[in-house]
Amino acid sequence: MKGDALSGTAAGDFYVQTRMLILSENNRRPNIILNSTLKTASGTNFNQRRYFDTPGYYFDLEIGKSLSLENRFLNEIRFVANLGFLCWETTNSTQNDAPMYGWKIILSNHWFDFDNTLAGYYGWMNNGDAPLVYFSRLTMKRTNFNIFVQYQYGIYDFPYHGVQAGFSIGLTKLTPKYDR
Repeated sequence: MKGDALSGTAAGDFYVQTRMLILSENNRRPNIILNSTLKTASGTNFNQRRYFDTPGYYFDLEIGKSLSLENRFLNEIRFVANLGFLCWETTNSTQNDAPMYGWKIILSNHWFDFDNTLAGYYGWMNNGDAPLVYFSRLTMKRTNFNIFVQYQYGIYDFPYHGVQAGFSIGLTKLTPKYDR
C-alpha cells in the first residue's frame, strides 16, 4: 500500500485475555463475566492506521442472557452487552483512555452461530479515537474447532470495511464447563 490508500493487507496485534465468571446465568438472571485483556504492539501497516503501534489493555464487564427456542432451525437467541475501559499508549508517549461499549445478538443452532455486533470506544484526544464498528459473523461449529467468516463495517472513525475468515481450536482440557 502506498500513500493514503484505504485498501490492502496487514498482520494483526496479539491479544491475551482472561475471562472470569462473576455470576452464572439461570432462568432469572444473566451471565456476568469480567474480561481482562492485554494487547501487544505486533500489528503491521501502522501508517494506514490499521492497528495501534503501541501496547494497551482493557477491562470490560459482559452481561448476557439466552432465550431457548424449540424449533428445527433456531435453538437459542443470546443478547449480550458490555461496558468497559480501554487504555493505550500513543506514539508521543501520551496515554489515551476510552470508555468502551458494545451490543450483540447471537442466533444459534447445533451447527452454526450468527453474531451481529455494534461496538466502539470513545477516546479523549479527538484524533480518530472514537470508532463505531458493525460486525456480522457466521461460525460453523465442529467438535474441536470452529470455522468463521466475518464482515466488518466502519460506521464512524474507522473508514475500513473488511471480510475476515479463520478458525479457532478449542482447548477443551483448559476450558471449564459451566451449567446454565
